[in-house]
Amino acid sequence: MSGTSPDRRIPLAQAVAITTQVVETLRPFCQRIQVAGSIRRQRDTICDVEVVAVPNLVTTVLFEDTPGVDPAFIAAVNQWPVVKGSATGK
Repeated sequence: MSGTSPDRRIPLAQAVAITTQVVETLRPFCQRIQVAGSIRRQRDTICDVEVVAVPNLVTTVLFEDTPGVDPAFIAAVNQWPVVKGSATGK
């Protein structure tokens, strides 16, 4: 376990409810999406929500051959105030 303080942890049921909302919000914009970490392992208390997603790729610029991450996915992710990671996976 990391150095997380116990007062920042939440019960598994509460974390599952939050994660379900996150996954259902992102699902339409993803090729694949999966819950990971402590929630997947069914720990009693959870410190953070971990979701791994492969977003849909779309051509965002006219006459561009290389598709990019769907802007709708980026907008959906950016609605949450605290997110660690990036839409590009870099």
